[in-house]
Amino acid sequence: MQESTRPVTDLLDLGAAAYSYTDESGLGVVTYDANLYLTVSAAALRLGADLPDGLAAALRAIALSALDSLRG
Repeated sequence: MQESTRPVTDLLDLGAAAYSYTDESGLGVVTYDANLYLTVSAAALRLGADLPDGLAAALRAIALSALDSLRG
């Protein structure tokens, strides 16, 4: 869960509402739609390692795919 003191970025067209955030553990995408609350996150395997460019877009795509699949 995202700490309320850190900035978030709203994501459009992902569930009823969605946002992404970065914290000390990595990058996350959070969305909800109807009765589903989904969090997808990624973290570096080594402390201090850089996360790859495009990771936020990849996590958004994963979340969108998961929502589509779960809606059936």
